[in-house]
Amino acid sequence: MEGDKVSSSEPSPAKKKSLTTEDFTIKHRLGKGAYGDVFLVVKNSDRKLYALKQIHKRKLEREQKEYQAMVEKELLSYMKHPGIVKLRYSFQDKQSLYFVLEY
Repeated sequence: MEGDKVSSSEPSPAKKKSLTTEDFTIKHRLGKGAYGDVFLVVKNSDRKLYALKQIHKRKLEREQKEYQAMVEKELLSYMKHPGIVKLRYSFQDKQSLYFVLEY
């Protein structure tokens, strides 16, 4: 509800630093899709491997698929099934959305 304020006796959690592409090192491209690319990356802070899905905002807008990208993000973050990769992080910049997935 817009404009409603929620009060709590607990202190608010510290704001997490947003990730950027600078937090990852690209190893190679795993694939290409209609709206972007998927890369094998290493997260610089912990050296773990992830799949980084880059989705170009301009392509989403041109096809009016912004809603589908939001739904995909929500599903990947909540689904718990051995056949579906887990979304670990997501972030964006001016040009792209990024989904960091288990690899």
